[in-house]
Amino acid sequence: MSRYKKLLHMMKYEGINILYNKYEPEIESAKKILIDCNVSSLPIMVETIAEEIGIYVLPYSISFEKIKQLSLEKTAINSDGVSCIVGEPVIFYDDALPIERCRVTIGHEIGHIILHHVYGGQASLFKKQLCIPFVETSSEVETSANLFCEQLIAPPIILEKLNVNKRKDIEKYCGVNNVASEFILKSAAKRASNKYIKTKDDEHLLQLFSNYIKLNQTKK
Repeated sequence: MSRYKKLLHMMKYEGINILYNKYEPEIESAKKILIDCNVSSLPIMVETIAEEIGIYVLPYSISFEKIKQLSLEKTAINSDGVSCIVGEPVIFYDDALPIERCRVTIGHEIGHIILHHVYGGQASLFKKQLCIPFVETSSEVETSANLFCEQLIAPPIILEKLNVNKRKDIEKYCGVNNVASEFILKSAAKRASNKYIKTKDDEHLLQLFSNYIKLNQTKK
């Protein structure tokens, strides 16, 4: 059992500073999940990762009655996905959307659960702001989940080694939509301006992805 499943009910909600360099919990937790799940290639299989760390993932097409029972129908209809904890953490997502958008949605909702934005069998008041992943928002909680999602589905150190720095290439390698690729590029620019320092987790990820990088590295 992953340590994340053991810790889910022990985490305490902490204030989130909107400044990029204050998002350490989001950055490091996403990296550690990739390492724990032994991920070694792109695109990231977010549904598999969720299940490995103890989160149930259910599409709207087979779970809408349960969504109604949880009084989340309005939230679900107006969102790409919604997460809650009912004994165990659960993510519901709109499987009528393109697979690229579903990948982003699930990654975003994993972030809400890991960062303890949902609790007590219902979506939190923050989550009910009904934001779409990677769409610009003033919500610190949604911004935090977006950053976590970016680190999970488009690990920066891997994209750097692949020489992937264009939207079309991000969409191709990471299997994401154009809204997500734009967010990922903007985040990369912020890291570059802040002189990003490689961590031990980055080195570990590079080891896991070494064969994939050799086979898929693009020319500069």
